[in-house]
Amino acid sequence: MPIKFNRIEIPDQFHPQVVDRFIQHCYMGAYHLDHKGRAVVIHHAKRYPDGINKDSFIYPRSANDFHLDMYGLAEFCDAPFLKKTVYQKLTECLLTSPRYLTAHKLAALVQRVCQD
Repeated sequence: MPIKFNRIEIPDQFHPQVVDRFIQHCYMGAYHLDHKGRAVVIHHAKRYPDGINKDSFIYPRSANDFHLDMYGLAEFCDAPFLKKTVYQKLTECLLTSPRYLTAHKLAALVQRVCQD
């Protein structure tokens, strides 16, 4: 019996760091941000396109935005296991960063959640 492989076509709207952490989650059941809550290093790439600087793959927004993008990818891939992890990470991020979470930032976060 031949082995059947599943293939997921991920659109360009998802940042390479989000895709990298998705792969990490598929293999390890979790994903982690780098130093200071940023997604800086692509951990699962063996090759980069010619002429591309690795620094161009640094995720440009906040950890909250990163987790929301992960949730968007989880919805796209219909991955409830990833949705659960993202929910836990986002909750942890919001509860452990009270100084970061100003009223303006909370309003922006709620608006983004409602859009997505």
